[in-house]
Amino acid sequence: MPFGAATLILLWLLAASGSPTADVAGPPSVYFLGNGLLETVEQHLPQVVQDRLGFTPTIAGHFKKGATLAYHADMHPFWSATWSPTNSFNANCQYHSVVLQEQSTLGALPDQSPVAHALGPQYTREASLQALRRFYAPGAKTCGTQLAVLQAWALQDAGGQYPLKVCDGVTWPDFAALTDALLVGARSYAQVLNDAGVAAKVVPLGQAFRAVHDADPALFARLYLGDRKHLGPLGHYLAAQTLFAALYQRRPAALVVVDGMWRPREVTLPEAQALACLACTAVHCGSAAECGCGLCGHAGEGGGAPPLPSRTVAISKE
Repeated sequence: MPFGAATLILLWLLAASGSPTADVAGPPSVYFLGNGLLETVEQHLPQVVQDRLGFTPTIAGHFKKGATLAYHADMHPFWSATWSPTNSFNANCQYHSVVLQEQSTLGALPDQSPVAHALGPQYTREASLQALRRFYAPGAKTCGTQLAVLQAWALQDAGGQYPLKVCDGVTWPDFAALTDALLVGARSYAQVLNDAGVAAKVVPLGQAFRAVHDADPALFARLYLGDRKHLGPLGHYLAAQTLFAALYQRRPAALVVVDGMWRPREVTLPEAQALACLACTAVHCGSAAECGCGLCGHAGEGGGAPPLPSRTVAISKE
């Protein structure tokens, strides 16, 4: 039975208060702000929440190819009616949580890096840090909004090869190095918000990708589309499960993925169980070895990571 609005808000407040009885609860509404890679990634979160918690959250967002968080802050009056130039953030305080994603490579640069994005020489890492202080943190305080910083997944070139060069000679030698840099960058942004008096967390989506990369390279390759940047059906499923674990799940819990729950047609049930497990452990434990996938939703008993299945059926199209 769907929950009423008052019940949804109560669930969210319980999660925010750290109630020991609220293992799984979260915001009734979430706004996503990021670049073009994030667009469509959030669209499956309501289905996962409905399967797990029995209600459908309100999801909205604004995305622009190549946009940095500083660019979004500068352009906010032109986003949509959702955002108010008078309040400068979260019009009418209607969104309980806002997820912020930095431009995919700028998010991996050191805070002091002078490298600017192609949108303009003013869009540096330092500009985004200042936007967090002067724009996002004050707006979140005004509305009591929970903020989350999304660690993006590591981009690759079309052949999946490294080193990956982005601009002005900046390179990352391998997938792990870029993933690590994205995590450090996301944590730095979250710390800036925390220092400004705003509760902020990191959504470690890049760590979930790394968990699949380390566990099963063949499955990992199927997370992406052919350009090795945008996500395919498996990548969208992993992203939805990671967002759920970060925004709605307070601690590892026995939330088993069963047949009948949403998953793309291209994802088998064993694959869905394995991806959901790795997403949960990336958020709550860091790795399956640290807490065991039995705590995060694998149907098997006794903990430990479930075997990642080999592909045995043809890929179908939606």
